[in-house]
Amino acid sequence: MDTKALLDSLDMGVVAVAPDWTIAEWSAGAARITGLPAEQALRRDFWIAFSGAKGTDLEQVLRAVLADGTARTCLMPAHASDGPGTVFETRVTRGPHNHLVMTLRRMHEELPPESRAAQLLGAFEIERRLYLQLFNSLPTPGLVLTADGQILEVNPEGAELLGVPDAPSVRGRSLTEWAAESQRAALATALRDAVDRRQEFQLTLELAAEPARDVRAVIVNVDPIEPSPSCCSSRWMYRGRCCCSASCYRLIGCRSWVRWSRGWRTS
Repeated sequence: MDTKALLDSLDMGVVAVAPDWTIAEWSAGAARITGLPAEQALRRDFWIAFSGAKGTDLEQVLRAVLADGTARTCLMPAHASDGPGTVFETRVTRGPHNHLVMTLRRMHEELPPESRAAQLLGAFEIERRLYLQLFNSLPTPGLVLTADGQILEVNPEGAELLGVPDAPSVRGRSLTEWAAESQRAALATALRDAVDRRQEFQLTLELAAEPARDVRAVIVNVDPIEPSPSCCSSRWMYRGRCCCSASCYRLIGCRSWVRWSRGWRTS
């Protein structure tokens, strides 16, 4: 039996992450447990596939194991469809060539529904879904970015603004792909500066076979744990991010919000 077949035969999930945080292995068990097919996980950046892991115990464990090689274990919640009492026991070890190896195992029996931990996990998932629903229902375009401009999430209005059909089609891509070439360096600077203070930026978005679109972005850092910028297009949204604060990053599974006020023009 080859290595791949052996991993797929296990009743637990096995995930290997390369030193550059690319997912190098994703067993059949991992796909079954997480609900994420291998073709959507392999060769993706781990922090894009699991953006909600940033700032959590899992990130601390991963970085600690990478640093000293000592195996560690932590818990992380499963999908809401599995019930509020379901969590994964995640064991992290350091493998050959500094790859991180994660094993995932369900722990239904450890958290009965009436337990305090199960109630907390259920509340966490409900709050996360509420923030995600709010983000997707915003009447103006909204994006979630890393500090270097990588797109983690986009709401329906944001997808329309970028001229794409849906959010999955842009996740992992850089916002600079749509920026006018003359503005890319300035945009990168604005995103970095937004880690410390609110920024406003006039941006021209260039779309294939469509007129250029001028937008005004208000960039605000909503994650005091892991500094990263977010953009908001209105005063209302700026107030809204204060309500979300750090929850925005962990509950929606994103680093930063990007919102725009549109002033489209014809080139």
